[in-house]
Amino acid sequence: MDEVLGDENYVSTVNYQKTSHATSDQLPNVFDQIVWYARNKNELKFRRAYQERPTEGDDAFASRDMASAGAGASTFEFEFQGRSFHPGRTRHWKVQRLGLERAGRAGRLFATTNSLRYRRYDRDFPVTETHNAWTDTLVGSFHENAYT
Repeated sequence: MDEVLGDENYVSTVNYQKTSHATSDQLPNVFDQIVWYARNKNELKFRRAYQERPTEGDDAFASRDMASAGAGASTFEFEFQGRSFHPGRTRHWKVQRLGLERAGRAGRLFATTNSLRYRRYDRDFPVTETHNAWTDTLVGSFHENAYT
């Protein structure tokens, strides 16, 4: 396809599940692929697709690290609940000081043994973006398909 449409117009390869089980003398194939090219990737029109995220309740949250890899401008000491936290020499905070302060006031920060974490509640964004691995494409009497 690169020879026909050009490698610069490659968009993605979608892997979709065609069966939940297969037998083979080697590695069983349970996925097929859709190779997606645009005629002109610079003029491609795309609308993100979302799926509802299963929720555990209003108070359910995921614990997220407040630091990212790599040194940066937001590498500094931060005081929280009487303790001092630093992301580390080779890491930086995901937000600036004002963002950390706001998250603390909103009750979104919590301390672990040696790091700061962020509470991301399920209700904050109750959907998830559809990506290129489609596992909801099975057909049969026990499966309900969702199409994009």
